[in-house]
Amino acid sequence: MHRLQKTCFLACVTLMGLLPSLDAVAEYGATPQEAAMCKVMVWDRADPADHGNWMHMHHYCDCLRFISRAYSAIGDWKAVQGNVQRALQNCDYVLKATAPDFYMRAEVHLQKGKALRLGRQENKAVGEFMEAIKGNPKLDQAYVGLADIQAGNKKSGEALKTVTEGLRHAPDSKPLQRRYTELGGKLPYPTPIEPVPVDAQAVKPDASTPRAPVESTADTPAAPAVAPVVQPKIGSPKNPYCRFCPPE
Repeated sequence: MHRLQKTCFLACVTLMGLLPSLDAVAEYGATPQEAAMCKVMVWDRADPADHGNWMHMHHYCDCLRFISRAYSAIGDWKAVQGNVQRALQNCDYVLKATAPDFYMRAEVHLQKGKALRLGRQENKAVGEFMEAIKGNPKLDQAYVGLADIQAGNKKSGEALKTVTEGLRHAPDSKPLQRRYTELGGKLPYPTPIEPVPVDAQAVKPDASTPRAPVESTADTPAAPAVAPVVQPKIGSPKNPYCRFCPPE
């Protein structure tokens, strides 16, 4: 197709609504605010020893950026669609490129679920929130997203069960506590799941059983501590990333 003909064709299909609006696809690069968001939510938590997985995480940053843009574009459905599509493409890339046991995958599923909700694909979002919970039961926002969909579908009983389970794993979550009372939960809040003490898991040897000699660990390097996954507390009801946005 001739270049001029192609340009005219693209312009026509855009005007007919067959492609996302120009606002939805403009300026792929990160703004300073988006770069700051990615620093907090991605790069400050990077593990240099796990290069095989973290080398792909700039796509997770892009997923977060376009989710943020989708929130900001609410009211312009085409712009929301365009940003959601880009967010999903980048989240999907990370899920395909990283190892199945990569601990950040749970958060990628969480963000993909949020993007799907923004794109009015709640049935698919449910699956992503459940994958996020499976990967990291302490991700309170995954329970929040799942419960909100259930409540929106007039399944308040299921939503309360979801929130109850979430509070057992994330007892200090304010969003879950609020939804618990709104859905008719009775105080006190559900009893948190306590970690099983190591001594309780160990099998005590019989006194008559000879014990294997204990090797000295003086020259053995200690295993590196795994930093807990902590969701940054940022955002507002309209845009959960707006802490990084310039004042309006």
